[in-house]
Amino acid sequence: CMLDTLGVILGASGAVADSRALAELVLDAGGKPESTVIGFGGKVPAWMAALANGGMGHSLDYDDIHTLVVVHPSACVVPAAFAMAERIGNVSGHELLTAVAYGIDMTSRLGLTIDWKEDWHLSPVFGVFGCAAAAGKLLKLDSARMIDAFGIALSQAGCTMELNVGVGSNLRGAYPGFAAKAGVLAACMAHKGITGPKNSLEGQCGLFAVHFRNEYRREA
Repeated sequence: CMLDTLGVILGASGAVADSRALAELVLDAGGKPESTVIGFGGKVPAWMAALANGGMGHSLDYDDIHTLVVVHPSACVVPAAFAMAERIGNVSGHELLTAVAYGIDMTSRLGLTIDWKEDWHLSPVFGVFGCAAAAGKLLKLDSARMIDAFGIALSQAGCTMELNVGVGSNLRGAYPGFAAKAGVLAACMAHKGITGPKNSLEGQCGLFAVHFRNEYRREA
């Protein structure tokens, strides 16, 4: 999944004009050189590299999909993990593989909890938690800080299917970038000691209550 996602990102960097526009926007903003904008060169802060690379991860629509839950986990998680790994430096292959597996598992398991009504765009809504999981794993967050990262991610879990069914927009392929950026940022904030709501999934106004009317399968 990592090789496939990187290949799709590289392809999109040369073939999709909208991807180039997003990458140029990120590179023009600059900042601390932490993580590479794939296909363009240059480094930017990790969460911005995740935005640009994630924005290319689905642009050609050749990335993987979990068919039972209709989420595209790798396009969200892989750019987040790569950006965070570059930011940290000297990350082993074992650590990177573990983080990617962790993030994809989180994204997919969340998808298995609900029956999709084609209202929310599930990839970014669930992907932000998977990206936070992958980035947090690389940062070696303990359980309390990981819970904070998920709480911070909740504040950024959005995107409806209007992105797909509406007309006149060229944004459809870029949504993994939103999840990747938000997940990396959430993990960095938690690592810095910023706290988030502790019951992001099942709280009174948590993800399942607000997005899915508390209709979900907890065993998943």
